[in-house]
Amino acid sequence: METAIVVVGVITIIYTYLGGMKAVIWTDLIQFIIKIAGAVLACVLGLAATVLSGEFRVGWEYLLIDIPRVHGRDRPDKVCVSFDGRDLTYGEMDRRSDRVARAASEPSPPRHSAVLRSSRSPGCTSR
Repeated sequence: METAIVVVGVITIIYTYLGGMKAVIWTDLIQFIIKIAGAVLACVLGLAATVLSGEFRVGWEYLLIDIPRVHGRDRPDKVCVSFDGRDLTYGEMDRRSDRVARAASEPSPPRHSAVLRSSRSPGCTSR
């Protein structure tokens, strides 16, 4: 056991002396630069594609309303949420969110129902 420790130590010293660690550091640096450049490029291209498509919006309204609506229109049969053995598609999520928005905008909700009301904004009601 002691011999193995000495052999590994000697090999590590020789490897480091000959530039092995320097090579590892350089390859790690190059990989880091490539990953950062790729992430920045993906963000820029994704943002540009979204802006050019005319559907660029930010904030909670976009996250909670526009994404399900766009996916409900473009890919209504794709699964949005899976829970407890049941699947909810984007189309069904869009229909349900419209139903909740209509119920929330009624002057008096139906009896035995719970509705979450928030400040009214143009994006919070069905169009």
